[in-house]
Amino acid sequence: FTSTREPIMICIESAVRYVLLLLLFVCSALGQELNTDTTTWEGWLNTQLVWATTEPWTFLSYVLMLLSPCFCISAVLSWRLGKQIENQQKKKKRRGVKVD
Repeated sequence: FTSTREPIMICIESAVRYVLLLLLFVCSALGQELNTDTTTWEGWLNTQLVWATTEPWTFLSYVLMLLSPCFCISAVLSWRLGKQIENQQKKKKRRGVKVD
């Protein structure tokens, strides 16, 4: 039986790695002249990435606000799954079946 915190920690670690890689690519691109024409997808992405590097706390607060519903839903579903597993184990104990 694995802890329910392990998948959450893996998800957080991968998100942090993604953000760090994103910032690394932006920082390396800042040395070159960037396309900041927002009518193209590349220019729009570049302006967003520059904004994320110049205002990291605002960027992170927006990311957390957007992801917090997902975290809440995940927590509720994990809790419900844990309750279902406990109920199944109780039923198996009542029947006399060996539980791992």
